[in-house]
Amino acid sequence: MTRQEKEQELIAAGIEGVELSEALAAWEKEQEKIQQDAEQAEADGEEIIKISNSFANSLGFNAPKGVGVFSLTRNEFQQNENVKGLARQQLDTLKSDEFTEANAEEVYQKGLKNYFKIDEIEDYETEDRKDYKSDEALAVTRFRNKKLGEINPETGRRYTDREIQAMPEMIELRRRNEKKFGNEEEYENYLKEKLGDRYEDYKLYQASLNEDGVYQPAEGIEQIAIDDKSIQEAELEIYSKKLRNELTNVQASASGKDALYIFEAAQALNMEDISESQKVFEKTRKGFDAEENRITDAFNTLEKERQPYIDNLTNLGNKLQSLSDLFYIINSR
Repeated sequence: MTRQEKEQELIAAGIEGVELSEALAAWEKEQEKIQQDAEQAEADGEEIIKISNSFANSLGFNAPKGVGVFSLTRNEFQQNENVKGLARQQLDTLKSDEFTEANAEEVYQKGLKNYFKIDEIEDYETEDRKDYKSDEALAVTRFRNKKLGEINPETGRRYTDREIQAMPEMIELRRRNEKKFGNEEEYENYLKEKLGDRYEDYKLYQASLNEDGVYQPAEGIEQIAIDDKSIQEAELEIYSKKLRNELTNVQASASGKDALYIFEAAQALNMEDISESQKVFEKTRKGFDAEENRITDAFNTLEKERQPYIDNLTNLGNKLQSLSDLFYIINSR
């Protein structure tokens, strides 16, 4: 699709003005990323990878028997018909309607949190203890010392420390010393600045959260309307979570990086499927991109942990083979 064709598609969808320019810029960035991925994939093709001997033999490669690893290029691995079959099977699962579609209510609830950027909003009780020489800490000390020398008109004796600590003025001074927000007015001013024109909707959102933290407005109250971007982000987050769980299960049932290389082969097939529905393609590609670094790190950690055991088993296998060869020589004399 050309830029002009994409522009016409967006205009037909009712997008115009600044929103149109932003959408086109985002699309061009996506196309650039696709091209870069394709170039990187081509460069990665000649990289040497290692898979377990047992996995290599199951795919039809002529690998040694027993424990150990088999080396080959990434291209050789991904061009193997059995690898393609496993990758297609995994990709079909990850792109199925059951996997890519999410419950509308779940998307909306997640979209609300994205709309207000809930994770970025600081809590009223955010800790921020000041240094003991700070103005806030000194104000607490001065107020306490001053009150300790005064007479409580209700008791006719000097204020006790307990009475001083219960005074509203002391409570606020302590709060200013220990918390980021000294009082509710300060916090509301922070929210107004943080949320801008979404502040009023945010207050409605907070007031309508049930005991489980789910937005549930009272009967007759119109639901808060949120933008498409927040909805799309929610769909991607839900998909990525499903993807994470699926690949974690795959990793648990496979040997080291064997499962990672199948996932990479599935990614390569996904790039070949670019002509399919753009919505499904973009969701799976973005989901893969979002999880790729985390998955790679997880596999690398697992590989690092299990490598000493692989080395030991490989050495043991070599020794057993040597003993077997020696036994054969002795008995053939």
